Amino acid sequence: SNEINYLIYQILFVISLTTIWGCLMATYYSTLDPFTPRYFDKTRTPGLSFRARSDNVKSTLIRFKHGGSGDWQKLVDRFMDFIKFYGFGKRPGNFIGCNWETKIDKNTRCGVAPIKWARCNTDVECTKPEKFGMYHGKPCMMIKLNKVYGWEPEPYYNITEIMELPKMPQELKDHISNIFTTKCKGKEERCPNLRMVWLSCEGETAADTENLGPVTYTPWHGFPGFYYPYLNQMHYLSPIIWIQFTNITPGVVIQIRCKAWAKNIEHETQDRVGLTHFEIMID
Repeated sequence: SNEINYLIYQILFVISLTTIWGCLMATYYSTLDPFTPRYFDKTRTPGLSFRARSDNVKSTLIRFKHGGSGDWQKLVDRFMDFIKFYGFGKRPGNFIGCNWETKIDKNTRCGVAPIKWARCNTDVECTKPEKFGMYHGKPCMMIKLNKVYGWEPEPYYNITEIMELPKMPQELKDHISNIFTTKCKGKEERCPNLRMVWLSCEGETAADTENLGPVTYTPWHGFPGFYYPYLNQMHYLSPIIWIQFTNITPGVVIQIRCKAWAKNIEHETQDRVGLTHFEIMID
């Protein structure tokens, strides 16, 4: 009889403990927002990432043979696998057409138009019919800014400040200066067209820069600020920048460093903060 009473006591105790625990967990989860983290750091610097990747996930070397007998198809397939979410008719949810004055919130997101990825001033576009330049030995790469919840860029609006940045490439300074001259007349103090996270890609060394040749950027020379902040919007898509190497030297391993530029973006090579690094070699 004592053993039966003890067993009943243990069963009731476990049931009571489980019920209390379940009620406390239900109460805790009722205080959580399914889309907003309770704690997050808006000061974190986002990194950059690139596509397509090599077969070895631990390697940053992109190597392929161009031409009709080349082995570039696997890279093309990886491009297509990544951008399939950007295809027309595959973007459910509320997205809006944005401009330089647009402000988004947790219920809206800016649309990403793949049609803008095509350039009219080149003979080889970063598109599937052109094999993303791989066939012709003018390879394209995709660069994206990694998502950080709540982070919003602080753009450079002061053209003098931009010109005095010691580590910003001169090519990018010239591009920004041209936009300031052509687009910012009468809006010099806070020009909407400078609401950008600028992007620069160049060789790690002088030899790499020479072997890399010119770099083109499509559709912008960076990431427009109206795509931010990322607030875990439904079906959010990060903007993509296509970079293309139109006169790359074959048979040489070339180290490439890409950096994002805004007032609240730091650059740390070791931790890949605010930048990314990869190598490319064409046979």
